[in-house]
Formats: sequence, C-alpha cells, structure tokens
Amino acid sequence: ASYLREMTYRGAKARFGELPPAVVQRIEHELTVINEMGYADYFLMVWDIVRWARKQGIRCTGRGSAADCCVAYCLFLTDVNVIRRNLPFARFLSPGRTPDIDMDFPSERRDEIFRHIIEKYGEDHVGMVCTFFTFWARSAVRDVGKVLDLPSDAVDFLAKRLHHSVGADKIEAAFEHYAELKPHRQLIDRFRLLFDLCGRIAGFPRHIGTHSSGVVISAVPLHTIAPMQPSARGIAPIWTLDKDDAEEVGAIKFDVLSLRALSAVADAEAQIRDFHPSFRYDRLPLNDRETYRMMQAGAAVGAFQFESAAQLALAVTLEPRNFEDLVASVALIRPGPIRGNVVRRFVACRNGWARADWVHPCLVPVLSKTYGCIVFQEQVNAVVAAMTGCSDIEADRFRKSLKRHAKLDTMDEPRRWFIERSLQRYPELAEDRLEGLFDQIEGWSGYGFIEGHAAAFSLTGYKTAYLSMHHPAEHFASMMNHQPMGFYSSNTLAGEARRRGVRILPVDINESCDKCIAEDPQTIRLGFRIVAGMS
Repeated sequence: ASYLREMTYRGAKARFGELPPAVVQRIEHELTVINEMGYADYFLMVWDIVRWARKQGIRCTGRGSAADCCVAYCLFLTDVNVIRRNLPFARFLSPGRTPDIDMDFPSERRDEIFRHIIEKYGEDHVGMVCTFFTFWARSAVRDVGKVLDLPSDAVDFLAKRLHHSVGADKIEAAFEHYAELKPHRQLIDRFRLLFDLCGRIAGFPRHIGTHSSGVVISAVPLHTIAPMQPSARGIAPIWTLDKDDAEEVGAIKFDVLSLRALSAVADAEAQIRDFHPSFRYDRLPLNDRETYRMMQAGAAVGAFQFESAAQLALAVTLEPRNFEDLVASVALIRPGPIRGNVVRRFVACRNGWARADWVHPCLVPVLSKTYGCIVFQEQVNAVVAAMTGCSDIEADRFRKSLKRHAKLDTMDEPRRWFIERSLQRYPELAEDRLEGLFDQIEGWSGYGFIEGHAAAFSLTGYKTAYLSMHHPAEHFASMMNHQPMGFYSSNTLAGEARRRGVRILPVDINESCDKCIAEDPQTIRLGFRIVAGMS
C-alpha cells in the first residue's frame, strides 16, 4: 500500500505538476478505497507489466472503466484526465464491484506480454480465464442427431437452416419465423424426439474455450483451486473457471487486449521518424484545425473509431470542432443512444437548432455537457438516482435490469416505477415529459459507452486522424501492413491515399520489402504481404 501511494504521487506530479487540493483529495479517496478492498497488489501488478512493456517499446493504452480512476491515470495506465472530466470513481471501484483494468497492446506483440507474465510469476500461477460454449439450436441438432444415429444428410439439412441465434429450446418455433424453415414444417412431427432432446440440453455447456484476453495471476498455484488445461495457442494454459466463477473465488482478471490500430500506429511512427526524427505520437496537439476540417467533411477514412459510414455521416452534421465533440461522437453511435433517439436531438441542441430540455433543474449538472441528452452510461445511473431518490447502487441495478426487461418484453414495469417515483419526488412535473425522459433511458437496454472509455477511444481516434491528415503516406502504408483492421480493404486505403496526393508504386521484386513503406512523405511502395497467396 505504501509503495502504491509513492508511485501514485510520483506519477501525479508528472501529470499535474503542483498538486491542487482537489487532486490530492481525489487520490486519497481512491487509495483509501483500493487499500480497504485489498486491491493495492493488483494495481501494482498491472503497473509493473505496463512498465515492462513500455521498456520493450511496446505501445499500450488503457480503456474501459479504468479510465474513471485517477490512480490509474497517475500510474500512466490510462490517458484520460479524470479530474478535468469529473469522472466518477465509483463506476470503476466501489463496494460490491470488482476492478477491471483493460489494456490495449499491439496485436503483433501481445504474445510477448503473455510470455513475460508467465516468466515473471510462474506457469503454475498464471492462467487464461475460460469461456463455456453452450448448446444452441445448430450444435444441439448436430450432436443429438449423431447420438440418435439419424442420417447425417438429414441432420445437416436441418442444422444449416437454423439461424445461429435460435436457442436449442426454440427450434419448433423457428419453423414459424424463418422463411427457410417454413416450407419444411412437416418435419416437426418427424423429428419431434430430436427437438425435444435438444430443448432439454439448451444452455448446457458444450465445450470449453479461452477468454479472448482475461489473465489471472495468483499467489498460489491455480491448479490447487480449479483444473488447468493446455490452450490451443500453447502460450498460457486455460484455467477452467469463467470470469464470474473466478471472481467468486476471489481472483481478479487483467485484460490483455489486442488492438491492430496500435500496431499500425507504432509502424507509422517509426516510418515518420525516418523523415522527421523529432516526431512523437504522444505529443500530437489536440486542437489541429486541419484535422477537424477533414473530419467535418466526412473524410476521416483511416481514423480509428471515426471511419465507419455512421460516424462519417454524423461528422458532417455535427461538425466536430473540439475534442469533446469527438468524445460525444464515439459514444453516440452505440445501441443505447441510438435506441433512445438521442443522436438527432444531440446534434440539434449542439448546433443551436433546438433548445436543451433538462426536464428538471436537478438534471442540469448531470446532462449539461451533453445538452440535456443521455449519451454516456454513467448518466443513466445519475439521472435515475436524481429523479427517483434511489442510491447509486440501486440506480446501477435498475440500469442493468433494462436488458432483462427488454428481452422479456416487460419494459412497462421499469417505466411505471421510474415515472411514479419521479412524480412522488417532483409532483409538479408533467407525466409526458417523464415519458420522454424514460424513452432515452429505455434505449440503454442496449450497449453503450461510459465517458472515460469514449474519451480513451477518441484520443486514439483523433491522433490517427491527425496522422492521416499530415502524414498520409506513412499512415496508410502502416494500415495496409496490418490488415484486416477497420472497415476498409487495402485497395480502398490505397485509393484514399491517392485522393490525398500520395503516389502508389506497385510491388517490385527489386524494390519492395515484406511491408508497405513510405519511400518519401508522398510515395508508398507496396509490399509483398498484400499479394494474395503470399505469407
């Protein structure tokens, strides 16, 4: 605990310089919670792994709820200034909540991180969290059909026509809903035993798999807690507990995530330094007008998180002029805000075409930065707590219940609860205004971003947009080197580079390398790796 405090304050001075009282108060609060809950070792472990990675020249950046933690910011695990953004620490860590630090590493160097962790802590003490693949309609029909010794062509005929989202206990109903099955309804009676047995094993585990990124490090050998088994990749073994069971036995996972965009960034930075030795990706200005003009024109192809068709269209209407607009943009194109019909309302209020509607003055502090719209996940909790008077924990539980109510088609229950509780607290409000507010909340039965996560992604997105604007040859060459990634093929990226005045030179047996390289700031020489069939 004392070492964590020392490292945190050392990092805080590097981040903030002279520490204002608000920063000290926030750090002390967070350290108290971290130490009381026994997670000081976890923070130091992640900090040590990240420090080692950077010494090896491996770029990494934090995301997710860890972006709400000032201690993580001071330890240089994240790059989101939680003090400036006033992000709630409780969203990351509070009683009943386990900390979850997600770190992005370049995809081509992630295995080095795994090997270092195993080397440092020992193979018996490190394992990948498992995932359980359960029986759905397709897999159940194939496996049960094999047990019943049904003709393989009949089983194959059925399995291929079952949508992957159909549950093993919903097969008969699927014959009424899917066009490819409706002409074959007579098969229901013939295969009733098969469908009945499939329904009985619905949701049962079928086989075990490796979690995409979750690593557990333990002081005691993991096999003394749960069995271990080799992984297909042969680096870290699989611990046969999933993330929820691991949490039940007191283990905490650390997510070692793979992000191809970081591989492309590292590649581009190296190529840019060949022409501009003083260039530093981490020191790019966040107020470059040319970059924002490019994004406003819907021309941000090659920018992480901002190059999808939806984001390009949003940029044209929103016309982002500063970093806060980018953070909102990343968060808006998600199921939560989209289902809540927030996108158009936000654009209208942001551009002055409509007035922000706070519904009640108590929501002004919560929604002022987003013009009266619920854009970030933590705003849902804050709105529910402010309007109904419930605690933060109850508000979070309410938000999480929306997904279940949407699945069961019982959304009227939370709607009625929210409106009744709000009217009890603020009887002067009109019910139709509360209905409109809940319409926004209801959208969050879908997925959405917390503000810290959106800010972390926006930072990478803006910087890659800057590279595509000011260093197009190096940036697009690097993107072509790390396909597949993003939304566009190498051919499209080469076309975008040409549109920006970059010459594209073909693969040449005498001139080309494995990778695409920028021969000069306006010329890309294609590499052998983009030739089909070569590896």
